[in-house]
Amino acid sequence: YWSYSGMGQQLFGWRPPNGYPDLKEDWSSTMPMLQRWRFINWLLEQRVGGEGPDKDNYRMDFNAQTPPAIKSPYELVDFWARRILGYYLPAEEREPIALLLASGRNPDYDLPDDQLKERLRFGVALIYMSPSFQLR
Repeated sequence: YWSYSGMGQQLFGWRPPNGYPDLKEDWSSTMPMLQRWRFINWLLEQRVGGEGPDKDNYRMDFNAQTPPAIKSPYELVDFWARRILGYYLPAEEREPIALLLASGRNPDYDLPDDQLKERLRFGVALIYMSPSFQLR
């Protein structure tokens, strides 16, 4: 409940019966954007917790949901963008995410499993933070 308030869209906070505005101008200020980014990071950092053997595992396991044949940064960005957005990211949004995943390597080449496991969560977070995801 508290997260929505910081993002500028408190649950049941809009009194008129027409609902919150559906125009980008109403949501494009810096504070709601920052709060959305923080919320995404908070969600992706959640761990299972408790006392079990998987208590330190992340609740959202992107590696387990990625087909084993998809290992290059470009393929990863395309797969997750398509899964989250329903379409591929434009080149100007795709390229920086792929370069972050590659971290100095050629983004056309497959990542080693340890690097894939370490970086994929951050790449998915950036897709959620991309202008394409923020579109109305």
